[in-house]
Amino acid sequence: LRPDRLAQAAKPPRLQGVPGDKAVLSDATRTIELHRIVGGPHSETMLMAYLPKEKLLIQADAYTPLPPNTPPPATPNANNVNLVDNIERLKLDVERILPLHGRVVPLGELYATASRTPPPR
Repeated sequence: LRPDRLAQAAKPPRLQGVPGDKAVLSDATRTIELHRIVGGPHSETMLMAYLPKEKLLIQADAYTPLPPNTPPPATPNANNVNLVDNIERLKLDVERILPLHGRVVPLGELYATASRTPPPR
């Protein structure tokens, strides 16, 4: 086996937990909010990352976009509906979603897949 950079580092990695339901990380140019996705059927430990300046939501497994021009499923996926519920609960101003298993899509695609109507902007 060839050790990677973490294994070669002289010091242990720094880990930071997410206490409660939210954590905020920031530097001079960007803020990232980490939110727990509550009530989901997939896992109670799932997180989503929100970049307020970019109005971008990053998540994995709660939503994977359908191929372009595919009609929404007859029965919405419970994870998709739950993600919409969490976005609305937190009042996040999302324009785009970056799923870690798919392409970047406008928020409207999630709402269509979840058979929901997006709130007015």
